[in-house]
Amino acid sequence: MRTWTRLALAALVIAGSQIVHAETTARQSFLVNIPRRLTIAAPPVAAQAEMDQDAVQVALPAQLWTVASNARDGATVRLSTLQSFHNLADDTIRRDAELEVHIQNQSESGAWSVSTSSATTDHLSGQEEASVELRSTGPGTAEIRLNVTMRSSEDQFTPTGDYVTTVVGTITAN
Repeated sequence: MRTWTRLALAALVIAGSQIVHAETTARQSFLVNIPRRLTIAAPPVAAQAEMDQDAVQVALPAQLWTVASNARDGATVRLSTLQSFHNLADDTIRRDAELEVHIQNQSESGAWSVSTSSATTDHLSGQEEASVELRSTGPGTAEIRLNVTMRSSEDQFTPTGDYVTTVVGTITAN
């Protein structure tokens, strides 16, 4: 019985010594990952205008696009036509599209600037794309005012009908 008593006493001493040497501080890390977010939004409704009888061009109402980027090195926004204006009833009848872009509003940290402010298609030479571009140097948001004009040369008579062009906006991280 003495052997069992000694073993039980030894077990209590060992268990007691582990409690005495417990840690007094602990540490844990917490990591939050913020994924890259780039967004661009066009106005939800198509812009429309009507050409005056004596006009050679039609300026459509200015449109506000919104962009946002949390990329550390900023972002680049490009707005491009898919084609010049074309008559919906006869795709061979075309008129040039002119794009012009301005920064309407921007967040303080965005540092957005216009790198290409205007561009025009040249359907007679086969150039169907016109592109404008903006850049930021860091994270931020901006409202972009896009002006689109349908142009005709003065010696061209523009046939009746509806004419359409489409502008596509893209945003990429720098």
